[in-house]
Amino acid sequence: MTTIDIILQLIKENELSNTKVTSDLNLPNSAISEWKKGKAKPSTDAIKKLADYFGVSTDYLLCRPGVYANNVLYSAVAQGENSLAVNEYDHAATYKEMELLRIFRLLGVKEQNKIMNVALELENDIME
Repeated sequence: MTTIDIILQLIKENELSNTKVTSDLNLPNSAISEWKKGKAKPSTDAIKKLADYFGVSTDYLLCRPGVYANNVLYSAVAQGENSLAVNEYDHAATYKEMELLRIFRLLGVKEQNKIMNVALELENDIME
């Protein structure tokens, strides 16, 4: 996945239009279209604005391994059933994903099981 692929995915996931994003971020109307066509690349300023706008790290947008939060590099290696598996096809976790993981770890087993059941139901709905 490339930086523009990630940007387009975030726009789609958040049910936004390219026009809405460029307007909200005070970017040229044609910016995303030009990035998509390969005529231009997002500037450093645009990457920073997009990261803040979508609540992700600039590293995530730039397809860099690991996520930095509070100057700590978070990365994971598959080490067993309870670990987070990261392989060559995975991307760094977004801020929202890290926040979910942080909250999940604070919960007791009963609450974690409830969340897992809801997540599995949502996954099944998506796969149908």
